[in-house]
Amino acid sequence: NGKDQNRKKRSDELYNDPMWRDQWFLNSEDSGPYEGYEYNIDVQTTWNMGYNGSGVVVCVIDDGVEKDHADLTDNYDPLASYDLQDDDNDPSPRYASNEPNRHGTRCAGEIAAARNNSVCGVGIAFR
Repeated sequence: NGKDQNRKKRSDELYNDPMWRDQWFLNSEDSGPYEGYEYNIDVQTTWNMGYNGSGVVVCVIDDGVEKDHADLTDNYDPLASYDLQDDDNDPSPRYASNEPNRHGTRCAGEIAAARNNSVCGVGIAFR
């Protein structure tokens, strides 16, 4: 739509991650599709100040995490991971046709997806 075409982006070309352009809530000067609201968290300014997640550990308690996902392997910390469902150290989600366990991986990606690896998007704490 016209709104999407006219959206002012500060950093469209900074990263090669294919979904970066769609992460308007991280990289846009406007509020995306929610006109009148300020949903842009202006993360680029924070990254420019040197804050990128380095040295920070975040635990995602959810339905599992694909620890071998190309966007997460660089930032995965096995010492901070545990499978509460199976009571073991492998947080990989269970896969079944009626239970698509992917929410935990998506949450982990929003937090820690690697930047500039040509995979998916960019996480808030990409390093």
